[in-house]
Amino acid sequence: MTKTEVFYEFNEELESLWRDFESEANFLPFQSYEWQRYWNTEVGQPKYKMEIYIVVCLVDDRVRAIFPFGIKRAMGARILEFFGGDEADYSAPLLGISMDSEEFRIIWTEVLSVIPCHDIVYFKNIPKLINQSDNFLLDNISTLHTDFSYSTILPNSFEDYSLRLSKSMLKDNKRMVRRLSELGELKFAVIKTPEDFNKVVEVMIAQKESRYALSGAKNIFYDVSVRKFYRNLFTLLSRGFGVHLSALMLDDEILATHLGIRHQDQFYYLMPTFNHNVKWRKFSLGRIHLEKLVDWAIGNGINKFDFTIGRESYKTIWCDGEMAIYRHLKRRSFRGAIYYAFFFVLELIKSKPLLKKLVLKILSLHQKIQNR
Repeated sequence: MTKTEVFYEFNEELESLWRDFESEANFLPFQSYEWQRYWNTEVGQPKYKMEIYIVVCLVDDRVRAIFPFGIKRAMGARILEFFGGDEADYSAPLLGISMDSEEFRIIWTEVLSVIPCHDIVYFKNIPKLINQSDNFLLDNISTLHTDFSYSTILPNSFEDYSLRLSKSMLKDNKRMVRRLSELGELKFAVIKTPEDFNKVVEVMIAQKESRYALSGAKNIFYDVSVRKFYRNLFTLLSRGFGVHLSALMLDDEILATHLGIRHQDQFYYLMPTFNHNVKWRKFSLGRIHLEKLVDWAIGNGINKFDFTIGRESYKTIWCDGEMAIYRHLKRRSFRGAIYYAFFFVLELIKSKPLLKKLVLKILSLHQKIQNR
C-alpha cells in the first residue's frame, strides 16, 4: 500500500525518517537532511519566505522516496520548486536504491495528489542520473535539456590520472609551482578549524567578488542571506556533513581557494576562486590548486570527481564523462502564465551578451543601493 505524508516544517519526526532513509536511498548531497535544513535556515526563510512541502512516500509503511518541495512567491505567483535554490547544483528526489520505473510512476501519482495549489512549477538543474541510477522523475514530466555537468572516475594514483591530461599543461604546472616555491613556502591546505575556516571563506568571497567585477557577472554575495550561507558553512562541517574547504597558500598568503562537498565516495567541485591581482595572473593559480585538489581526492579514497553543472571549457580537459541537465517549467494559472512569459524574456536577455551586461549592471547597482 502506497501513502504519503506531507511535512510543513523541519521537525524531529521528519529528521528521523529522512536520516534513516539516507542509508538506503540514492540521493545527492544537496538533498541530504543536513544541507536542506541548513539552506532553509540561512536562505529559504530569510530570502524567500519558503512554504515547506516535503512529501515523504511510504510503501507498506517503509519510506521509498522523499520529495523536498517548497513554494516561494515572485510577481504574485506561487512557484513550486525543489528546495535548495541556486545553492544546489542538482535538484532531485531521494529514491529507494531498488526502485524501478513502475514503482516511481505509482509514487509520483500519489505525490501529485498532495501537492498544494500553485501557479507554476519550476524544477531546474534536474540531473539525468542520481548517483549512477536513473532519475525516474524525468520520465514523468516534460523537460528541456539546458546544460551539462562533467565528471571523471579517479584511478588509484595521480600518476595514472595524469596520463589522461595534457603533457604540456602538466609541464607548465610544474614550472609554475617551481617559480612560486622560489618566492616562499607553497602549500595546499584542507581547512578544519573554525578560525581558519572563517578566514579562508572571507578570502574566497573577496576573490569571487573580484571575479564578478572583472567579468560583469551578477555578484551573488550582494545578497546578505547568501553571504551568510557561505560564511556559516562550518556549522555543517561540525555536524559531520562533508563540507570541504581548501586553500593554496604561499607562506601566509591565500592565493586560491575551493569550496566543495565530499559525499560518500564522490567529491563535488563547486566554488573555485583565486587571486586576480596582476602580480599572480601568470601563475595559473586555479589550475595548480585544482591539480593538488584532485591529488588529495585520489589519496583520500574519492572514486568520482564531479565538476557539476556548467560548460566551462577547462572541465573537458580534466573530465571524461558528461551528464545532461534538464528543467521543467509548467504554468498552472493565469498568474503562472505571466511569470512564464517573464521567464522567457529573461532567457532572451541572457542570450544577448550586450543586453545581459547592461541588465546585470542595473541589477548590481540596485542590490548595492538596497544593502546600504
